[in-house]
Amino acid sequence: MHAVKETMKLASGFNIADIYPSIKFIHLISGVKPKLERLHTEVDKMLEEIINDHRIGSNTNVSDEPEGHKDLVDVLLKYHEDENLDFLPTVGNAKAVLLVNDLYLVLLFCEPDSYM
Repeated sequence: MHAVKETMKLASGFNIADIYPSIKFIHLISGVKPKLERLHTEVDKMLEEIINDHRIGSNTNVSDEPEGHKDLVDVLLKYHEDENLDFLPTVGNAKAVLLVNDLYLVLLFCEPDSYM
C-alpha cells in the first residue's frame, strides 16, 4: 500500500520535466523518473506475488475458503486460463485491474492529507 500511495504522490505533484518533456535530461535531474521506475518495479513484484499465491492456492486446493467463494484474482486467473474465449486476458491485464482496485481503495479509505 505504501508504494501505491507514494506513486500517487509523485504522479500528482509538480514536476518541471512535465513542462519540457522533450528535454530528456531534466527527467533524470528532477529525480522523479528513477523514483517512479523503482516504485513500478516494487508494485509489479507485489502484484506478481499476489497472482502467484493465488495460482499456487488454486492448484493445491488448500484454501480455507468454501469451494464457491472466489475473489477477483481467482476470477481473472480463471478467464486467463480459459482457451474458449475470443479474448484471453493476460497477467498484465490482471495486474492493471488489481492496481486500479488498489488506487480506488487508497482514495476511498485514506485521509486526503496522507497521500497528497
